[in-house]
Amino acid sequence: MTGYNKNICFKNVTLTNGDQVHLAVVNGKVAINPKPDSFIGETVEAKGLIAIPGLIDMQVHVRTPGQTYKEDVHSATESAIRGGFTRIACMPNTKPTLDCAKEILNLRKIISTDALCPIDIIPAMTLGIAGHEIANFHHYKDLGIYGITDDGRGLQDDAVMEHVFKLAKDFGLSILQHCEVESISQHAPLHEGVTSRLWQMKGQTAEAEYAMVARDLNLLAKYGGHYHVLHASSRRSVEMVIEAKRAGLNATIEVTPHHLLLSEEDLPKTRDANFKMNPPLRSKEDQEFLVESFLSGKIDIVTTDHAPHSEEEKSVGFETAPFGIIGLETAFPLLYTHFVKNKKMTLSELVYRMSLRVSELFPIPSNEIIENETANFSIVNVEDSFDLLPEVCRSKSRNSPFWHQRLTGQSMYTVVSGCTHQFSDRFNVR
Repeated sequence: MTGYNKNICFKNVTLTNGDQVHLAVVNGKVAINPKPDSFIGETVEAKGLIAIPGLIDMQVHVRTPGQTYKEDVHSATESAIRGGFTRIACMPNTKPTLDCAKEILNLRKIISTDALCPIDIIPAMTLGIAGHEIANFHHYKDLGIYGITDDGRGLQDDAVMEHVFKLAKDFGLSILQHCEVESISQHAPLHEGVTSRLWQMKGQTAEAEYAMVARDLNLLAKYGGHYHVLHASSRRSVEMVIEAKRAGLNATIEVTPHHLLLSEEDLPKTRDANFKMNPPLRSKEDQEFLVESFLSGKIDIVTTDHAPHSEEEKSVGFETAPFGIIGLETAFPLLYTHFVKNKKMTLSELVYRMSLRVSELFPIPSNEIIENETANFSIVNVEDSFDLLPEVCRSKSRNSPFWHQRLTGQSMYTVVSGCTHQFSDRFNVR
């Protein structure tokens, strides 16, 4: 992959509204249909390709500091732009935890030298994400932080969570909650349902998720602010957020590609731990409701919950392997193939959920392709299919259940803050 800060024009590319244009990057800014005699730079024939606003992922585990054998700032952002993302947000469950000004500033130094795209830090609600002592939100606000989470865990203590809501409202911080009541889930490795019974393995019910959603929405009604449900997996969680929105609460919700495309019934007989994630793959009924809510716009955004783990960690057996899969390079092709190509939603609707809607929920600049705005977009091939192969993946980790699928929607170029990245080792096109 190469990146360069020179002028480039994608001739005859199609925008998400169907318009065919010459889309250029001139001095880092968008230029639409520049005059041929005045444009100086590289020209690429892009007929048949699509230009989409840069995607934004609000839930990525960059694993820096402390677990860089799984992922680091450079590899995470390289994987991101390979997948068409031009901005990501990182979670705080690192070693040490991102729970204070010192750790935030240390990571920002690494980001400033190693990142290929912007990374927003979403630090911890509580010190060490232990759920007991609340972090210093005043320091967070001074550092320009806009959201907090204990992702990797849900905040268990009701009194502490109530105090978080009070302070978050005072400091204008969005709460991004990993919804899991651990006394109910008991960290079981899969959903309690047909597969757990077949495998005779302890499962966790969907109540482990929606019980926390219910508690938090009551606190949101009491204190106000913005509350966001991370990686929703159950029907009831989505229903409660829909009800909260109707009541005028600022509650929002996201879903991952894997919860849209897979259910517990897809868990393989081999018990491949690359199908193990938290929250787990739920019932077919839950999955179908998530898809229905996603297609109708009741679910706000898509995130990957990109969670890299080494092959060794994932090979110790389903029960003991860590939760999580990677998703930055697979998210857009998967959703394009299954929903846009199959005419269940439009490309504009998908891009809205994966980019523009994110900028409406959080104080993030929009990546809409507009004349003279900073160029953040991806050039995507939606005509040719390709085989999703692990050996071409840019993440340090390979823990995905989607390898070897034939998909459509591969990014050919991604422009980040005016810098164009071209991918020389693309997935094989057929």
